[in-house]
Amino acid sequence: MSTRPSSPIAARVEVIRPAAADSRGKVRAVTAVTVGEDEAVFPGHYPGFPIFPGVCVIECVHLSGLRTPPPGTAGLELVAVESTRFLRPVFPGDRLEVDLVWTGGSGAWRCAAKVATERGAAAQVRLRFTGEEEPTERGAAAQVRLRFTGEEEPTERGAAAQVRLRFTGEEEPTERGAAAQVRLRFTGEEA
Repeated sequence: MSTRPSSPIAARVEVIRPAAADSRGKVRAVTAVTVGEDEAVFPGHYPGFPIFPGVCVIECVHLSGLRTPPPGTAGLELVAVESTRFLRPVFPGDRLEVDLVWTGGSGAWRCAAKVATERGAAAQVRLRFTGEEEPTERGAAAQVRLRFTGEEEPTERGAAAQVRLRFTGEEEPTERGAAAQVRLRFTGEEA
């Protein structure tokens, strides 16, 4: 049974490189989509001069994003097409290379994609997705990452040791240094 969502295009997404962080910490993936001459859109778009519609290029990026989710993410759903720019037409038989860069986290993801054919850049597309964080290998389904801001906030008891924490969903060092970062894991057990 296929888990592919309903789509107006017949082309299949081939994963060239699954989503993974690169040397600069950006989550990247690469896919390829070959536009078949039998796509249902070609007879009407345009008779005698078939061009793959821009909305179908966006759909190729959407399907590529679903096939290459950021590590630790499940259940991605498209919530917005934020921007598109079509640079060159796509014709029957073209092989699209889709280079995706994921940003965000904690259930809100942005996918910026550059689409190219053998003739050069064809489109730039930015999509927004929602998704769920997958449980970790230890089974802690509610793992979150928090950072100290260094600001103290008094409590009703006047506890001077309390600090305000800010959720960022990232694992990068703060401007004050990695020593200020703390990771907490909720296990569901009471102390």
